[in-house]
Parts: sequence; structure tokens; C-alpha cells
Amino acid sequence: MVTVTGLWNRIRPTGLRGRLRWTLVLFVSFASIVLAVGAILLDETLERTVIQDALVAESQRLDAQGDIPAGGAFETSVLRDYFVPSASERRGADAPLPLPSGLRALEPGFHEDVDLAGNGRDYDVRVVDRPGGRLYVAYDTTGLVARERWFAGGLVAVVVVMLLIARLVGGRVASRLTGPLEDLAATVHDMDPGERQVRVSEQRRDAELRQIATAFNGYLARMDEFVERERAFSQTVSHELRTPLATIRLAIESLRTRFETTGGSQPLDRIERAMRQMREIVDSMLALARPDGVDATRDEACPVRQIVEEVIESHRYLLDGRAVCLEAGEIEAGAIQAPRRLLLIAVSNLVRNAIQNTRDGTVTVSYRDGVLMVDDTGTGIADENARALDGPGVAGAGRSGSGYGLGLHIIGRISELCGWDVRLESRSEGGTRSTIVFPRVARTAT
Repeated sequence: MVTVTGLWNRIRPTGLRGRLRWTLVLFVSFASIVLAVGAILLDETLERTVIQDALVAESQRLDAQGDIPAGGAFETSVLRDYFVPSASERRGADAPLPLPSGLRALEPGFHEDVDLAGNGRDYDVRVVDRPGGRLYVAYDTTGLVARERWFAGGLVAVVVVMLLIARLVGGRVASRLTGPLEDLAATVHDMDPGERQVRVSEQRRDAELRQIATAFNGYLARMDEFVERERAFSQTVSHELRTPLATIRLAIESLRTRFETTGGSQPLDRIERAMRQMREIVDSMLALARPDGVDATRDEACPVRQIVEEVIESHRYLLDGRAVCLEAGEIEAGAIQAPRRLLLIAVSNLVRNAIQNTRDGTVTVSYRDGVLMVDDTGTGIADENARALDGPGVAGAGRSGSGYGLGLHIIGRISELCGWDVRLESRSEGGTRSTIVFPRVARTAT
């Protein structure tokens, strides 16, 4: 069953253009109905006034005439007079006076819609008591009532036509009014958020739209300034971090030659692992911060097996002191169409995060059907964090104070640039599966 609320929810306008159109239609409808009702009421009032004036004038004419004979004194096509002598004047009369049945019960005054003889014709009647009897003056309104009905029907037809015209014209007016605003909205929608120094044209016909365009351009200018400041800061930080990392690397090499004979290089190994991890993070941040550091649209044919083996080999240093096995699983022959540098950063971050969150077990990298998977036997990830790649870190399930860190945030930024789909999910047998779905995959064997 359709309720009034449900029906209204179906037909109510949802956009600015629809609201404007319906506002115009409702306004014209209300104005047309008010004018039609006012015209009908005015017609009835004028008609009643004219008829009553005619009845009064006829009564005064008969009074001025003087002696009025009993019965029908005067009759035209629309006007009839009847005079009934009083009882004292009728003494000795042999027959009753001819008075229509519809007049016999009327008291002095004005009476409307009186059927004199039961023949379906309506009269307005004025009854006046005068010396010697009672005077009845009747005006035939049958024709006027018929014309009133035609007039009312014509007004209803005019209102319906006005509604149709209002709906048609209202739609065009609403389109004309909202068209420039929709053009401005389309221009803003088509703008690329990644482009800088892009502005909306302020050459608008309407002053209000010029104000909106000016305000929006001011907002874009402030955003450009903010992005440039952040980018310059990231570049500065990344470059500044590279210098001490290079110094640490040279110091490690110098100390390693000194302690090779004594066998006390384990602290140096830990320092070198931390330095490598820090360098990878800095390289990732620098690649994403520099506008010319990497081109996300410049794809290369990256052999999958070569990429996986390179990543596995470069991260074996993280396995020292861990009961974790890093291995390659099933790898389908083929090449991924992607920027090689960004692909290496993304896969490296997934592998590093998997190792860091696996105490013992295996980390397996595999690839098939355009999907690269990194499976680990670690602590898993909470369901509410499985898609949270926009923040600076994703907490794993069952861990307190630890998380997937900055790596997944970097992967999220890379996937946004390259159009990849990155997913995280807990495995039924325990651990986490991290996947990257690539939209462009070369199926030829390499």
C-alpha cells in the first residue's frame, strides 16, 4: 500500500532545477486558482447586486404606479409581478387569486433560487408588504445560472492550461537559471586534483557565479601553496636524512673492517639493518614527494619473477635472528605494466611489513592472474582495519602498540597514483594476506 509519505518521496524534486520548476508550477497554480475563485465570487456578487437592484427598481415602479390590480400585474421574459390583496381587501371575492405555489410560503425580503411552479426554472424574488396587500417581484435567473456554470467550467479549463504551460515554461526557466551553475559544477568536477595552478574561469554572466568562481580560485590558490609547502618540506627532510644515512653507512664499513678479526660485528649488523630500512623509507618518501621524481603514467614491462626475486634477495637481511623463512611461491610467467620504481617500493613495503609482523613461520610471495600476493603466518589484521590504507598505519589484530607502520600508507599513495587495488585480509589458517591487483598485465611469458 502506497502511503502519502511514500508517494511524496517518489515525486518530490531532489535537485535545484526540480525544486525551481516545482516552485514556479506551484506559484502559478496557486495564483491561477485564487484568480479563478475570485472571478467566480466577483461574478456572483455583481450578479446578485444587479438582480436585487432590478427587483427594487421594479417594486418602486409599481409603487409609483399607484393602484395595482390583484394577480399578475406585469410579466416579461425574465420579470414577473404578483400582487396579493390583504384579507380585508379580498372580502366578497368569488375565487382565489392566481399565485404560484412557490411564492405562497415566502416572507418579506429577498429570496434566491425559488422554483415558482415546479417547472425547474429558478427565480430570485423580492417580497414587499405595502398598503392593501403583498407584492411579489420575481426575476428569472435560469439563464444566468447556466452561463455561470459555463463560466466556471471555462475558468477550470484555463487553470488546467495554465498548469501545463507553467510546467513547460517552469522547466525551461529552471534550466536557464541553473544551467550556468551546472556548467560551473561540471568544470570543477572535471578538474584533476593532481594538477597544480589550475583555475576556474571567472568570466561568468551572473555576478553570483563570478563570486563563487573567485572564492573557489582563492581556495585552489591556498591549496596550491599548502601542497607546495608540504612537498618542499618532504623533499628537504628526505634529502637531509640521506646525508646522515650515508655517513652511518661509511662508519659501519669502517668499523666492520676493524671488528672482522674479533668477531664482534653483531651490533654492526643490527645497525646496518636499521640503516637499510631507514634508507628504503627515505627513498620512498622522496619518490612520492618529488613531482618529477617518478611518473606514475610511464609504464614499463616489469618481469614478475625478476621483481619478486629482487625484492626477496634485498630483504633477507631482515631475517637474521628470526625463525622466519622468506620464499617465492607460485609465480605465473608474465610482466606487469607499471613504473618499475614504484612497483619495487610497493612490493618491498608489503614484504617488509609481513616480516616485521611474523615472529616465526613463513612469508611467501606469489603471483597469478594479475594479482600479487604476500602471505605471512603472523598475527593477522583486524577486520575493521583491512581496508584502512589512507592513514599513517594499520594496527594488526591482537597486537598492542604495534602496527603495519608507514609502509602501508606509502603503498596506499602509490596505488592511488597508479590505479592499483590493494587489499588486506586475515587468512583462515592464520596470518595475513596482502594483495595488489594490477589493471594492466602483459600475459606474454618472460
